[in-house]
Amino acid sequence: MSQLMADLPANRVNIVEKPFTNVAVVVAIHTGAIPYKTAKGRAGKISKAYISIFVCMATKALHIELVSDLTADAFIAAVRRLVARRGMIKSFNSDNGTNFVKANKDLSDLFEIEKEEFKTICDELSKQGISWHFSPAGAPHFNGLAEAGVKVAKTHLIKTIGKTALTFEELSTLLYQVEACANSRPLCALSTDPDDIDCLTPGHFLIGAPLLAPPDESYIETN
Repeated sequence: MSQLMADLPANRVNIVEKPFTNVAVVVAIHTGAIPYKTAKGRAGKISKAYISIFVCMATKALHIELVSDLTADAFIAAVRRLVARRGMIKSFNSDNGTNFVKANKDLSDLFEIEKEEFKTICDELSKQGISWHFSPAGAPHFNGLAEAGVKVAKTHLIKTIGKTALTFEELSTLLYQVEACANSRPLCALSTDPDDIDCLTPGHFLIGAPLLAPPDESYIETN
């Protein structure tokens, strides 16, 4: 048997006004909390933080925000920082939040606990005219674009700091550097010339060029 591939969503292929008009979002809970120190030196206590990853569905550009907890206020603050840096957003796409459900018997109790949190998020999004689309239950591949962004961020974090605990400022700076690295990755060639080593990156849609150093010169003729 061969698996049939469905068509891409319309917001993945249609021309948009600007990057981050339609956004796939995920809070990287399954990667675990990231430890950070509240202060430098031995006096600093270890606390936990999480990363929110926003992916432009048209250009695959990443926007990474560090949040201190999983409350609605922390997520709304991350959305406000996203809008302040990238402009207004029309729609969010995410999973259906099954990670909040511990067991079927706790579903009703959990809904009552989290109802106010979800209401706060929805009220904030409605004020800004942002719509939210949830993936079907048990179908995380519907939000695969954001999950791929989690893989990129997690790979860089493991290779750079491993289990080392940084301060909140150092961790924020590192995540911005990871974001710049991810937005400098090649998407496709800019031309069909085999001698042209320039490539199209998500940074071209943001600032007109890769965010980091340009590619090195060609070594095709070098022994």
